[in-house]
Amino acid sequence: MDANRYADDLDELKRSLKRTQFIALFISLALILALWNALNMFGRDRTVVTPPNLEKSFWITSSTASASYIEQMALWSAGLILDVTADNVEFKSRLLLEYAHPQAHGTLKERQALEARRLKRDNAATYFVMQTIRSVPEQLAAVITGRLNTLINGTPVTQVEKHYLVRFAIDGGRAHLIEFSEAPNADLNVLLKDRR
Repeated sequence: MDANRYADDLDELKRSLKRTQFIALFISLALILALWNALNMFGRDRTVVTPPNLEKSFWITSSTASASYIEQMALWSAGLILDVTADNVEFKSRLLLEYAHPQAHGTLKERQALEARRLKRDNAATYFVMQTIRSVPEQLAAVITGRLNTLINGTPVTQVEKHYLVRFAIDGGRAHLIEFSEAPNADLNVLLKDRR
């Protein structure tokens, strides 16, 4: 038996064991850091979704969203409700109801059905020219100010300045419309005071 050869083999096994222990320690630390990071992110998920028309960057979490997202969704909702003709009001109503919150679905459906009957009866159309928009992301709300134009048989009839309050609820990383109503003014703090 060669004692030197056995000693060398033993030394090589010890070095190999130390390398394996070092790698196992490194993997364990990496796993602990990954678990710690995952636990820190638990409940703070941020889902990135694309609104129907992407115009600005935005973010959305499980309970709030950026001002740009609220503004884009408010403008998109306003387009579905206010920019309508006798021919497209039913299509836009169906699309709007896909984004309606369950608690507001019936009210919005009834409102849109009444509007569709009125537009068809009068052969009318409306379009909204937006002037300003103000949002409060913490309340998931915005106020849109602009001019609502009404045409009957293609002839302009009225042009009235209006303010509309638009409110959303976040559910499943998606904004759902809970209110779209005409507002007496553009002061969001006053309009939201009764709705908190």
